[in-house]
Amino acid sequence: MASFRQHENGTWEYRIRYKDKRTEKYKEKSKRGFKTKKEARIAAKKTANNLAYVGFDSTNETVGGYFPVWLEVYKKPSVKKTTYSLQERTIRINILPR
Repeated sequence: MASFRQHENGTWEYRIRYKDKRTEKYKEKSKRGFKTKKEARIAAKKTANNLAYVGFDSTNETVGGYFPVWLEVYKKPSVKKTTYSLQERTIRINILPR
């Protein structure tokens, strides 16, 4: 959920509060300097969509750290146990660094 506010100089800021799926902690992401509230709203929506898709905001994320979270959060609830086991094994053997 995003909140918006206008600063004294007339620019707008958005602030998004989200839960990091990896650490289970709440975080905030904000950006300011937008000329209109509409611009801030569009940027906030793009950021929220990216955070919802990825699940966390990290510029230093590695494949080894991302795939286990991806499997647990996105695949495990939506596929059968055998499919999950095969996908987990394939990722562990063929993709993750050793």
